[in-house]
Amino acid sequence: MEQPETPLEMAQSYVAEGEERCTQLVALLEAMEAQNPPQATEPVQRLLAVLDRTLAIMREHVRQEEELRRQSAVRS
Repeated sequence: MEQPETPLEMAQSYVAEGEERCTQLVALLEAMEAQNPPQATEPVQRLLAVLDRTLAIMREHVRQEEELRRQSAVRS
């Protein structure tokens, strides 16, 4: 039977998925900018900004989980 993911593993997985989505969104935005007026890309730019802020929060969560893991390893 598989072990459930730890909170750290889950957070790392979510960050990796978010980074991949950001990469895809940047590629979409670049393609749109090449073929459309600036106002047509504003919704994608706003979405990318939200995703970037969300990823920053998620990365901080990973950092905190890593710190908790280090602290519990020191105590053991």
